[in-house]
Amino acid sequence: MSFLRFCTLFSGSSGNCTYAEDNGTAVLIDAGCNCKRIEAALDSFGKDMKHISGIFITHEHTDHISALKVLSKKYSKHIFGTEATLKKIAEIYPEIDKNLFVPFEAGDGAELYGFRVVSFKTPHDSSCSVGYVIESSNKKIAIATDMGHITEEFLQNTKNCDYILLEANYDEMMLEYNQNYPFMLKKRIAGDFGHLSNRQSAQAILNVLENGTQKIILGHLSEQNNTPQKAMQSISMYLSQKGIKSGDLSLSIAPRHNPSEVICV
Repeated sequence: MSFLRFCTLFSGSSGNCTYAEDNGTAVLIDAGCNCKRIEAALDSFGKDMKHISGIFITHEHTDHISALKVLSKKYSKHIFGTEATLKKIAEIYPEIDKNLFVPFEAGDGAELYGFRVVSFKTPHDSSCSVGYVIESSNKKIAIATDMGHITEEFLQNTKNCDYILLEANYDEMMLEYNQNYPFMLKKRIAGDFGHLSNRQSAQAILNVLENGTQKIILGHLSEQNNTPQKAMQSISMYLSQKGIKSGDLSLSIAPRHNPSEVICV
């Protein structure tokens, strides 16, 4: 019997990469950090890049693509993304063989490598940012980070997911009082095409609970403007105030620098 399994290899403003596997076939969603760290992360639970069939990219920011140049040269894996995203990647890393690029537009859905993969647009200040829903063995997970606000498109595409990796990037007070961040950067992060705050993430969780998802993994936490403790505390408090009890959902946080546990969905 086959099972959909997944884990985050890294999750945060310093690098993002998620692993999904079923029936011996695996894919990566994003490839931040570097090739050696991805190889080491996979090795920590007995896998390697030979198991990876393709790489799905959400958008072209460095913390999501920084390993692509070396990975593509070493392993020649197909790279999926919107045409706008692939064009930007080609500009950033002209050394990557363009034959590896596979256009996969926001709103597309296809059977790939034994998975049903659906892409949906996310509001972020890149060329064309997307999230992904990965479905296999009648189970479904969603990767939804780098969103300035919650959209109906996100809510519709993530209905009845078994797990959602959801952004909780910053604590509003920590960002406001961060003296190392200039005003325009703060404005960008907190804007409609920036990132989700802990409060916005909590509001999103209320919506996805109504839509049939009870297992949430908080990801893409800022190292400068959030902490795992702050995110968990503020989101749990918000949900409690809205009448959500701890037993109503499973809430965890993806590690920044190390793989999470491998979850059998």
